[in-house]
Amino acid sequence: SLVARTTQLLRSAMPLHTALVRPPTWEGCLDIRVAPGNIGRALRIMNAIIRALEARGYGVSIDAKRKSATPVTLLGQALEFKLEEVLKRSDHVQTAVEKKQLEVSSLVYTPRYDFHPIGELVLRIKDWNDGKRRNRSDGDERRLEDCLNDFIADLIRVAAIKKARDVEREERERQWAEERRRQEEQDKLRREEAARLKALEEEALAWHRSNQIRTYVEAVRETAVHHRDGDMLSDSKLHDWISWALQQADRLDPLKIRQG
Repeated sequence: SLVARTTQLLRSAMPLHTALVRPPTWEGCLDIRVAPGNIGRALRIMNAIIRALEARGYGVSIDAKRKSATPVTLLGQALEFKLEEVLKRSDHVQTAVEKKQLEVSSLVYTPRYDFHPIGELVLRIKDWNDGKRRNRSDGDERRLEDCLNDFIADLIRVAAIKKARDVEREERERQWAEERRRQEEQDKLRREEAARLKALEEEALAWHRSNQIRTYVEAVRETAVHHRDGDMLSDSKLHDWISWALQQADRLDPLKIRQG
């Protein structure tokens, strides 16, 4: 069905500036870019690849987000491949129309290079730069049709490499997550220890202040008793002040607070 849909779209597509045709990217079809004369051959090659992949249990479908891609899932890995015709680059030769336009205005754009399809087809595994082979193409001794099994083997090899890398990445991420967890736990323990120490210092300071108040209150009491010859009226202002001061000492004393 993908080949049939791509056939219809390719045959109705307008050639690009490179003289290649490709189906509209928004239509959802196989990624093929060839000269009109090679459409039939390109479709036969793609059909053979899809059938071979499906026979091996690998599905080919169009990515909903990237409809121009041809994705296949192997070993749990999504790979993209395309079929395109090789282009030859040459310096652009101005046409008679361009020369006439340039005589009128120097702002007329002319390309620096021209690209010409040379009839050679190549299958490419997209977005893969591991330094290993990822293309299969026409050669002097073999045509692309004779390399399809090799290309499928390339896809499986790349999928195995990607899967191994994913496993390594997941293990690294697991180790990083475990290290972050240990670091966060250590930070939490340090914060808790710092908070306990701060609380201890504050309690010790409060205890010291409460004892200072009691010592001072006792000194005031002794001074008052001495000046009054041992007589302190229970309803005196001094008696009320002493009671209030001792209450403040108890309020500050962490030992009293814990007993309460």
